[in-house]
Amino acid sequence: MLQALESEGERMKAKADVPSEQNTRILIVDDNELNRDMLRRRLSRKGYDVEDVDGGIAALDCIADESVQNFDMVLLDVNMPDMDGIAVLTRLRETYSTIELPIIMVTARAESDLIGEALELGANDYITKPLDMKVALARIRTHLSVKAAAHEVSSMSSQLALDNASRINVLLESIGEAVVMSTDNGVIESINRVTEEMFGYSSDELVGCSVNELLPENLHAAHIQHMDSYLNRGDHNSLLMHPREAIARRKSGETFPVELNLNEMHISGRRMFTAVIRDITERREKEQTIENLAMIDSLTGLANRFQFNGQLEQAVKSAARDGKKFGVLFMDLDRFKEVNDTFGHDVGDELLKVVGARLHDSLRDSDAVARLGGDEFAMVLTNLDSEQDLYRPLETMLENMRKPIKLGTYEHRALPSIGISVFPDNSKEAGELVRMADVALYEAKNEGGNGYRFYDNEMDSQVKRRKLLVDALRHALEVDDEISLVYQPQFDLREGRWIGVEALARWNHPDMGFISPEEFIPLAEHSSLIHPLGKLVLEEACKTAAEWVEQGLRDFKMAVNISAMQLKMDNFVETVIDVRKAANLPAEYLELEITEGMVMHDMEGVVKKLVALKEDGITTAIDDFGTGYSSLSYLKKLPVDRLKIDRSFIMDIPHDTDDVSITKAIISMGTALGLEIVAEGVEEKNHMSFLEDQGCGIGQGYFLGKPMGAAEAINVMTGAAPS
Repeated sequence: MLQALESEGERMKAKADVPSEQNTRILIVDDNELNRDMLRRRLSRKGYDVEDVDGGIAALDCIADESVQNFDMVLLDVNMPDMDGIAVLTRLRETYSTIELPIIMVTARAESDLIGEALELGANDYITKPLDMKVALARIRTHLSVKAAAHEVSSMSSQLALDNASRINVLLESIGEAVVMSTDNGVIESINRVTEEMFGYSSDELVGCSVNELLPENLHAAHIQHMDSYLNRGDHNSLLMHPREAIARRKSGETFPVELNLNEMHISGRRMFTAVIRDITERREKEQTIENLAMIDSLTGLANRFQFNGQLEQAVKSAARDGKKFGVLFMDLDRFKEVNDTFGHDVGDELLKVVGARLHDSLRDSDAVARLGGDEFAMVLTNLDSEQDLYRPLETMLENMRKPIKLGTYEHRALPSIGISVFPDNSKEAGELVRMADVALYEAKNEGGNGYRFYDNEMDSQVKRRKLLVDALRHALEVDDEISLVYQPQFDLREGRWIGVEALARWNHPDMGFISPEEFIPLAEHSSLIHPLGKLVLEEACKTAAEWVEQGLRDFKMAVNISAMQLKMDNFVETVIDVRKAANLPAEYLELEITEGMVMHDMEGVVKKLVALKEDGITTAIDDFGTGYSSLSYLKKLPVDRLKIDRSFIMDIPHDTDDVSITKAIISMGTALGLEIVAEGVEEKNHMSFLEDQGCGIGQGYFLGKPMGAAEAINVMTGAAPS
């Protein structure tokens, strides 16, 4: 007899431990054909019998069709057009329990707010799209195993004479999950070997004890309340309808997460309860890993944008409750793109890691810091009594940030620009505080960077004007009459003759009138409109120069300013040559002006481009010389023809002795290198006299000639020299 029982137990154990895929039918419900096809193929390869339908109504019809064998599980998409997954789940749970028909919801992460509702309505679990098939298959197998184990437990009374304790024990041992059998007053009567292994107790230690021995002390009252709701108030849903996650306690005192499936049994007239228990520690750890990945920036280990938004919302609530202020700081690194372009993204990433660590170390535990992406960081500085309380941590942060960073053989400096808004002074809304900090950051960068700006209301009007101007400039570049060129003559101080002009863009808006290039050129650079604007200027200048050549003007230069963004283009040289040729302008009449800063960040690339231009016959000049690096070593490497001394050094000559010394040094250095020297900003006669005495070759400025239209410029170029 005992041998027969053991054989039967082994048969049932095998059945419970390994659900038979060949006999398991799964229904896939999804309106997306690609999703259905992928799931069907993967599950079929695992041996499952799979059927799929394209909507909720079809799913209900399929399950209700009595000619179709019952399904063992449903994979149910949340979002479907004809009938959403929540409605389908509700209808199915009116007929089938969580054990009879396990339902796993399939959802996009953006629909995560619906998952809580689905689990409350009786969903067994969920998987997210895009699907991780390893996770999906593991969860499918888990719930099929729980279903098999629960069925074995609940069918005991019909299979055997259940008043036979030895037969009950044999059946308990046949189940591959931990099973605890207890009386209706919570006294443990039987456990199986899996329970002993999971909890660390022997059967003798637990039988006769309260089930509370398996729960942490702080959950005892909740368990009693659940049992009371079930036994005395008829609230069956509170105990049996849904698998529940809970915290269990081992003999050692260690707590761990479990999933419980509870069932009621009647044995010889006695009401008993069985709990099928699954240790879900590994599943929880994987879920926590996934959650961390969703909340943490993988490069720096700081919070990401999603987590920062949550921290900011919490700061709003706390500050409103406590009557405190807090600051929202948006930060990015000045010229960070040049680090990536010059030294590579690996160096850029290492720099960002150091910056993230320095920001973290600069703040208090109560503050928050996040990386939003690229070189953008955000911070919340909490628990402030006034705006003044921000200055000390700000200065500490800037001091830490400005320290040199050694990466490999290079030393870098991470120079930050920071925009700041303050709760509740600027706004009480999280979204508005973010917007205001971003606006203030833009202003900090406009002022040269490497510093911070607090938001003020005037910034909004400036932002609106910039947006208006960008939209208007975009339109202006599509019409013929708004953007025009003027030409400022250049005079050879030694030979007393005109030798060229510099082409300058002007914008005359039909409603807003004249808009200064000091305003619209930076806007064009920030909005990438500098590409079409730069090409328009180059085309018009080449066309004008070609007309002058055709009219007989010889031995002059048409100088055109080139932006850094234009110079960085891979096809820059080809574009310039194509424009020149299209205008039928001989190369020797065209000169391009670049600034020092453009050269230093990609010396090798710039030299190659300048050599290619020189081979075509186009000359180049270094503009605004003296305001940037002003290094003799890089000048020796560059195939340039002219140096243009920045007007800031000429304006106060001869009264400012420093400007006099600097200008003399530039003229001497340039002449020694065989370069022509052009002085900008010649506004007075004594400027010209000083430059002539120092041997400066060329002058440009209002004293010599103001910017003028093409017709007036050629008249000047062919006329007499200024007196």
